[in-house]
Amino acid sequence: MLPEQIIIFRHLSTQIRMLFQVRCSMRKKAEILTWIFSAGTVMDHASFDDCCSALECRPWVMRLRIHLELWRKDVQLTERIKGLIVPVPERLLEESYALAGSQGSWLLHRVWEYPGISQEKLCRDREDQKALELLDESGILIASYRRFWYCVGRSPLNRAGLPRSQSWASFWRKS
Repeated sequence: MLPEQIIIFRHLSTQIRMLFQVRCSMRKKAEILTWIFSAGTVMDHASFDDCCSALECRPWVMRLRIHLELWRKDVQLTERIKGLIVPVPERLLEESYALAGSQGSWLLHRVWEYPGISQEKLCRDREDQKALELLDESGILIASYRRFWYCVGRSPLNRAGLPRSQSWASFWRKS
């Protein structure tokens, strides 16, 4: 790693670690999530996308990983992320539309901007419920044991609810 990359890595890892610290204020956590998920947001003279580019990682994969970690730690937000949210990764949007039509796309957008949204807030009707079940079965969306939803792209669990032998990161390797 180059010295500049080390500085950027430390900045990025510090922000992400703070997101999961108990002692970090909700205001600071909201600020970090806005920096990660909102287009053009700058923190300490750097955007999230620029940090990822400097480290040669794809921002959309990092954002999915944030959702995965929020799910693992069972973190629910009290409201959607502020700002102009970056688009859902196109790859997932196409898959969700193919699986569950416009309802699937709508649900995916909603969970993307509101990690840890409750099922009651998420589903408007039975059609949404059916679409949500399809997205859950495919692993694009995953629920905590208390039915709070996250966009992880590929579930780290198999159909039996056990951890997969394949790592989550391997799903996103560049071809």
